[in-house]
Amino acid sequence: MGKRIAEIFEYLLKDRSYLDLWSIAHFVFGILIGLILNNIKLPLITSIFAALSVLTFWEIIEPEIFSHILNKEFRENPLNQISDIIYGFIGFLAYWWVF
Repeated sequence: MGKRIAEIFEYLLKDRSYLDLWSIAHFVFGILIGLILNNIKLPLITSIFAALSVLTFWEIIEPEIFSHILNKEFRENPLNQISDIIYGFIGFLAYWWVF
């Protein structure tokens, strides 16, 4: 069973450079960050800095987490990592502007 889960993760994590299925997850993650930061009443500038920090930190640790899950080395294309940060930030901004 564990091998099958690893195969599913490996399929989902195939590098598609700037747009893949995980782009949706990063967008939603950005929305959640916006929700949390808005609910604790941080000013917009502080929230922008915090959101970008969290999104960037995640992209730094994400390969290590998935390497552990897959039990083998996992690397991401830098273009994909930058795109993930951008999609997350767009999600953050979408939440901030709508609510």
